Amino acid sequence: MGITWTAPDGFNNCSSLNTPTSYRNTYDIYTSVNGGPYTLIATEYHTQGVTGYGYTYTIPDIAPASIKVKIIAKYNPACFPTTPIFWQDSSDFSSTLNAPSGSITVLTPNGGVNLNANTNYNVTWTASGTSGFYDIQYSTNGGLSYATIASNVSGTSYNWAIPNMVNNANVFVRVRDFTNNCRKDASNAANTINSAKPVLNSPNGGEIWKVGNNHSISWNTSTILGNAILEFSTDNGLNWNNIATVSNSGNYSWAIPNLTTNQALVRISGSALTSFLDTSNAAFTITLPTPVLTSPDGGESWQYNSTYDITWDASSITSNVKLEFSIDSGTTWSVITNSTSNTGTYSWLIPATYRVLQNRALVRITNVTYPTAIDTSPNFFTIRPAVHVTSPNAATTYTSCNNLNITWTVGSGFNNYLSQNTPTSYRGRFEIYTSINGGSWSNIWTEYHNQGQTNYSFNYAIPDAAPASLKVMVIGYYNPTQYGSNVLYWADSSDFSSNIINPTGTITVLSPNGSVNLTALTNYNITWSATGSSGFYDIGYSTSATSGFQHCVQM
Repeated sequence: MGITWTAPDGFNNCSSLNTPTSYRNTYDIYTSVNGGPYTLIATEYHTQGVTGYGYTYTIPDIAPASIKVKIIAKYNPACFPTTPIFWQDSSDFSSTLNAPSGSITVLTPNGGVNLNANTNYNVTWTASGTSGFYDIQYSTNGGLSYATIASNVSGTSYNWAIPNMVNNANVFVRVRDFTNNCRKDASNAANTINSAKPVLNSPNGGEIWKVGNNHSISWNTSTILGNAILEFSTDNGLNWNNIATVSNSGNYSWAIPNLTTNQALVRISGSALTSFLDTSNAAFTITLPTPVLTSPDGGESWQYNSTYDITWDASSITSNVKLEFSIDSGTTWSVITNSTSNTGTYSWLIPATYRVLQNRALVRITNVTYPTAIDTSPNFFTIRPAVHVTSPNAATTYTSCNNLNITWTVGSGFNNYLSQNTPTSYRGRFEIYTSINGGSWSNIWTEYHNQGQTNYSFNYAIPDAAPASLKVMVIGYYNPTQYGSNVLYWADSSDFSSNIINPTGTITVLSPNGSVNLTALTNYNITWSATGSSGFYDIGYSTSATSGFQHCVQM
């Protein structure tokens, strides 16, 4: 609507200037609706020498109604500080305001409809004589004010995602023409928006959370009104304890308290609607942070005076750990360390204290913060001597006159003097002994220790002693430069005797075969029969039943 007015040419600005603004006169424009009080809608500045003025007024959405306009002219403040009124005039008659042509009719929701928050609802309407584009709005105060759902929508329906709010039974939906906002329609009566129920995502049942660890409580933020109130129960919901009241972020990192239970629940509500709650669908477990030992877990063969890694799952706990070991199936325990950092690995030098084979060894790990949280090797492992004969070490059968590879291992703690391999006096050594038929031990070889080497072998020619039994012993001695002569480090022997048998095949001497007179310096034809042999032979003779044979020829 165009508002126009005129002013006499005698209404002059201060010093007849248009600048600065404080030198200019003004026109205050007022409207009165339905005979009510006048309301200031705009102020226009007087331009020196101009007598005709106009202002474009957007008529508010108040039809049907009547309207009057008033103009008050005021002198500029530079010449008239009190801004005295020069003149004022108003419309001689009231103008009538009518609604624009065309119609919009809201079909749904049109009153008495229950709308569930966080769901979609299809708003529908009919229209004629409109632009074909619409604004969809809703009011939560009975139509006093509206918020826009969507703008510039074509068609006659819109799928409305209903917002979450405290239960409200005074909701109206309005559709208006996007081009002419005065063309509109609203629900005939109030509708109701029902608040959404809070949705807790985690924990939701079955979880195993550990004391002292941080675990995430999560929820659907669109279902919470206000801040999130978090609580927990350790007795399946009979009693509740406060966790925290936090902003509605959807996630909270909860430090699990020292309260073990398999009947834990968490529940959530919003501070703006505390009566609406959601609880874990099923109970979860709060347990002590039990360390998970990963090695040794059974079947290992470790050696005294050697270093091995004890390992565990560092993520299973958050505190230091205590480590112990047992060599008697867990009857008694010895401390490895009372407290070490939770790195997941501890290098253990097995003490050279027990000079016997231990195949009933266990390691256990304890959470220092929660000493009842313990894990133990699930199966026995073996702790072997610091020097260990690995072959022969069973009731095995060997053949005389063949070679036997004697092998042994030594702990990584057996070091040469200054960790050097020269001179020889700086080196540790191994003496290898054999015992035939349980007799005395005979030294058959000396092997020197190489720094850092833990596996050794010696190729032994089995004597012509069959049938017989054989055991092997290896004695480790420290180097003479540091320790003097024959300072024992460790000794180990075969756990079982091995059998020595004759080789397969036969040789039978035919002549001479006893009571034959042989003339010196003459030739005699020695004969024999053989099966399963190589076909090549040594021929020897003896002049005494108690002395050895001398070879006279090799064939």
